[in-house]
Amino acid sequence: MGTELVHKLVTALTDEDPSRVVMTFDAANAFGSLPRQQIWDSVAARLPALTTTLYSWLRHPTIHVFWDSAGIAKPIIASAGVDQGCPLSPLLFALGLAPALNDLSVKLRALDPSCRVYAYLDDIVVVAPSDKAWRAHELVHEVVTGTGLSLRDDKTKAWTKDSGTWLPAELRDKRVPSLKLLGSSVAWENRDELLAPVHGVSDGVEILAKTTHLVSRVRDLLKAGLRVKSAFLILQTYGNACANHLQRANYEDGPWVQQLEDTLQSGLGEILSFKRGSPSTLTAKKSLQTCGSRTVALPMVACLQNPATPSLVAGPCA
Repeated sequence: MGTELVHKLVTALTDEDPSRVVMTFDAANAFGSLPRQQIWDSVAARLPALTTTLYSWLRHPTIHVFWDSAGIAKPIIASAGVDQGCPLSPLLFALGLAPALNDLSVKLRALDPSCRVYAYLDDIVVVAPSDKAWRAHELVHEVVTGTGLSLRDDKTKAWTKDSGTWLPAELRDKRVPSLKLLGSSVAWENRDELLAPVHGVSDGVEILAKTTHLVSRVRDLLKAGLRVKSAFLILQTYGNACANHLQRANYEDGPWVQQLEDTLQSGLGEILSFKRGSPSTLTAKKSLQTCGSRTVALPMVACLQNPATPSLVAGPCA
């Protein structure tokens, strides 16, 4: 998977040369800002089979409507970017940004053959020698802003495994003692030499708080009329993301992981109870089994006590 690959590539590069500079970049409102013409051109060149489906969406502004607390319809017109929440949006965004990333990769390799650029949707990671790091930083800005996106320079971070590595003056205020990639950190293969700050652990307290808030919000939305299927998809997506980012890529196994599973399981139980109109007992639960070389335990399958009720199935890890 993409996040795991980025983690391990960066780990391998910084193991090979601890003086390499790892820089992370963040674009402001990336999904809502990438020009649709650029997305359309890239889709037409790389995946033309989608153009018929996407013509009415990408070639014209889209209008979304929401109702305020007074019941008045409010239209929102979007003429750029992709719709957050649409299953196709991650693919379209990646396709739209791909030509710029290819251009950036060529320019970075010309700067120094050891330079690398990795991207997972709007998260961009660049690895460069310390003496080329500032120019690499400039190239990222030149190429990405050329697409119509705006980088948030205050969110740019620079990290080196060797904390004594020299950095250009322009990057010193961006230096951080530890670094998270794509929202989490990585410690793989249990190798002591890999336990550098970039391979730290996630903040379980914060993650549990956010998960509890999510479950509470889903409960409120159900009461306000959200469909049960939609509520399940929200938890399914969040649970899969936890498995991918925290466990498969990051190999988290602290005691809070069980609490995370219990919180998600509780939320799923509420959804199923809401559907039947009475309390329901979960009688089957299948955990993720063996993601990579470790065993993890987020629930992926649940069903009701009544065998006539179809099971709700989420995607497996592998």
